[in-house]
Amino acid sequence: MAKSVLAGQMKTKITIKKLTAGMDSEGYQTETWENIFPNKIWCKWVNSHGTEVFDHLRMELGEVVTVTTRYSPKIDQRCRIWWETDADIPNAQEREKKAYEIISIDNVEDGRQFLEIKIRRAVVA
Repeated sequence: MAKSVLAGQMKTKITIKKLTAGMDSEGYQTETWENIFPNKIWCKWVNSHGTEVFDHLRMELGEVVTVTTRYSPKIDQRCRIWWETDADIPNAQEREKKAYEIISIDNVEDGRQFLEIKIRRAVVA
């Protein structure tokens, strides 16, 4: 049976951003995190639990979460994910501490319906 998620299970909103290179007014290169989608998107958010927690600690992965969302080709390994209001923190350093980086992306059964994304905290607090 295929992995799938019912709409009612997608209870958490996330923001997905991609690093974009640009130039400032003085001609220096800059990098900024820009939203991939105009609004937050709904997903199923499952924290690791049980023996998974100890496995992740042993591998020094830290806080690992599984996010399941609708398929989009815009999401790739270079993206960062923020939970609900974390992307709205005005202080860039504090906001970056809340970011999750993508460990792996699974296009479930190559069906282009769902993405199962394993993420971990990008910066250990």
